[in-house]
Amino acid sequence: MIAEGEDPAREEAFGMAQRNWWRTVLGEYPTGVTIIGSFDETGAAVGMVVGTFSAVSQDPPLVGFSPARSSYTWDLVRRNGRFVANVLGHEHEGLCRAFFAAGYPERFAGGDWRRTPAGPRLGDAPVWFECIIREVHPAGDHDLVVAEVTEFGLGDHGAGMPLLFLNGGYGTFSASGQAFDAQRFIDRLRMADAVSDRVERFAGEHGVRALLATVAGDSVCVLAGSGPYAGTRMSFPFAAPVASTLAAWGAEEQYRAWLENARHLVGTVDRQGLVRVLDRVRERGYALSHGELMGAEFDRVVTDPSTSRAQLSRLWQNTHRASVRAVDREEEHRTATSIQLPVLDSSGHAVLELVVEDFDPLPDRAGFEELLAAARSTAAELHRAAVSV
Repeated sequence: MIAEGEDPAREEAFGMAQRNWWRTVLGEYPTGVTIIGSFDETGAAVGMVVGTFSAVSQDPPLVGFSPARSSYTWDLVRRNGRFVANVLGHEHEGLCRAFFAAGYPERFAGGDWRRTPAGPRLGDAPVWFECIIREVHPAGDHDLVVAEVTEFGLGDHGAGMPLLFLNGGYGTFSASGQAFDAQRFIDRLRMADAVSDRVERFAGEHGVRALLATVAGDSVCVLAGSGPYAGTRMSFPFAAPVASTLAAWGAEEQYRAWLENARHLVGTVDRQGLVRVLDRVRERGYALSHGELMGAEFDRVVTDPSTSRAQLSRLWQNTHRASVRAVDREEEHRTATSIQLPVLDSSGHAVLELVVEDFDPLPDRAGFEELLAAARSTAAELHRAAVSV
């Protein structure tokens, strides 16, 4: 410490050293990067980059950030009382740098900006929040801002994972997942091609649609199918609770990826509920889907090239809730829309999933058991054929 009466120049130098050390230490903590967009008194767009944006409360939904009290832009945002928090993706690094370097209106010359009542919103922001300022608390040379969220949502994910700031530079976060193994995928495609005639025959004999799917990286890929699925190469996220047999009889890393991919897609998952789902699937030896959500609606969303990440997220959220609720459902055959069975390799791991769907409602247990027995027999036949490929 500087003793009283010492040289003021030395005291100022010590203060500068402390400030530099403060910035160095904080530089080891990664932060997200957000543009706070609002309007000035003339209705012109204004905005500032912050690294302090965070969630404050869920009920009611509140967020916060900490602008410098000396900031000219913060003064304009505060006067307006409303703003949009645009969380940036890693493709927005250039836009972020432009905000630091440019004045108005040049800051908004780049980017897909859309005017909302709260402020300018970035169309491809990973997430966004429209807010009303409720509280401002002085905190040293900054203010603590608490705002009520009036609208929020997901972007189209076109800008990739969120942009991060660390050690004076920009980067991003890589979500954990399974690496794509090209040779393994080719092997499974070869298996599917070798047994596709058996899938077609089973579907024709029982008046159903059938397909074979497998895991490829963080996706489920349809490799073969009957009827409308013939020649289909549809893919969708390998995320709980979809493709549960591939998780239930998969290797440990495949099970972890199944759970983690769901968390990245929907935010929060009921892990205990999903464990119960897999326990039930293993106990029965197959999985069931119920209702239109996992029928026509699922196919429509995952096959539409214009489907946004927000739409996928909503579909998975609804599917997650429905699957957890249906775990202990009695008379499950009455509402079943599809049956999924594992096709195992010689080590007991699921390499393919046989999906049977588009069957007529089965009003009694006998009809369901008859179809299930035929599907089990086909899965066993596929297993024998697959391990010989």
